[in-house]
Formats: sequence, structure tokens, C-alpha cells
Amino acid sequence: MGLEEIRQEIDKVDGRLKELFLQRLTLSAQVAEAKRRTGGPVYVEERELEVIASRSEGVDEELLPECREFFLHMMRIGRLYQYARLEEARAAQGKSEEGLGRAKKAVLRFPGGLSGDRLAVCLAAARMAGLMVERLSFADGKASEICLSGDFSKQLARAALLQITEENGDAQLENVE
Repeated sequence: MGLEEIRQEIDKVDGRLKELFLQRLTLSAQVAEAKRRTGGPVYVEERELEVIASRSEGVDEELLPECREFFLHMMRIGRLYQYARLEEARAAQGKSEEGLGRAKKAVLRFPGGLSGDRLAVCLAAARMAGLMVERLSFADGKASEICLSGDFSKQLARAALLQITEENGDAQLENVE
């Protein structure tokens, strides 16, 4: 197969992936609604570890890291989407974070510090929401503060803040300007 034929096959696969991805997000919205009704948390680490393990079964060792990262990233996107649905419900009830609609900057403090995957999730959520990292402060090798800027009137930006604060129990949203 030549390069052009290979690209055409990739395009076909991407089309199928897009369809399945959109179907997955529709199901994620249904999960968010169920969790909103029951008060269950969006992020359940044990469940995500189970999903990654089961989806990685039988994958060639050489491709295992990429496969795990693919599913991990998909679940991160799904979580942010669920938080966006929950934020939408909160806004409809008048329970959104005060002052965020006009804010251009927000500072998140992490007294216990963030590192590794927890920090990566926070930064990925901010990036997906179109927020910029203005400042990232460290103490003892862990992130202690993240200053974000952007349009916090957007639901996805508020959802990212909700995700960061919900998934990091000691996170404090401060200095909303």
C-alpha cells in the first residue's frame, strides 16, 4: 500500500473513531445525570483503573503504554464533559461559583501539593477548557498554586475549575479577578 492509500485508510478509521467518541460522550452525559441524581462522585479511581486494565488486556506489550494512555485520555475528556453537564445543572439552579462569569483570572491553591498524574489532569482540564496557565508555583517539588486566565463565563472553563477542586480535596479556589 502506498502512502496515499494508507492515509485514506487512516481517514476511514478516524471517521469511525469520531462516531464512537461522540457516542461515548452521549453516554458520559447520561452517567453525569445519574451521578447528579445520586450525588455520586464523577471521578472514581478504582473504576478507571479497572477500565484501563480491561481495555488493555491482550494488547501487545510494545503497544501497551500507548493503549493505556489512549483510554486514560478518553476518560479524562469524558470526566470533563461530565463536570460540564454538572456545572450546567448547577448554573440552572443558581449554584455556580460567584463572580466567575466576569472573572479573567483564578488562582487555585493546593496546600498538600500536586504532582504526577494529578497535576497532569489539572493542566489538561485547563487546556481543554481554553484556559491559559499564567503561573505555576512549586513547593517541595509539588505544584502549590496554579493561576489560570481566560473566559470563565464559558461553561467548560467553570467545569474545569469544578473538576480540579472536586478531584483534589484540599484545592482552594481563590483570588477570582
